[in-house]
Amino acid sequence: MYVVICKDKQNSQNLRKSLRQEHLDFIQKNNHIVKIAGPILTEDSQSMAGSILIVDLTTKAEVESFLNQDPYSKGELFENKEILHYKLVINNL
Repeated sequence: MYVVICKDKQNSQNLRKSLRQEHLDFIQKNNHIVKIAGPILTEDSQSMAGSILIVDLTTKAEVESFLNQDPYSKGELFENKEILHYKLVINNL
């Protein structure tokens, strides 16, 4: 399992909005892989500034391949992506 932290490029709200429905469709289509997903918000909670996903994949290469298919990645929304190996210990969702 991996945690993915993606930070948007500066001034990319319009790009994010234009890709959002396509991105959400992609996430829904892959709900067997994506266990948790949601936007990172600005401090005032008025805007989205990135994304966090927890994905159930075996290798970092699989995660990278998966992310490259996401409309947000294809549209070059993200300034950077951090992929961290993760182990779920407590789940209170």
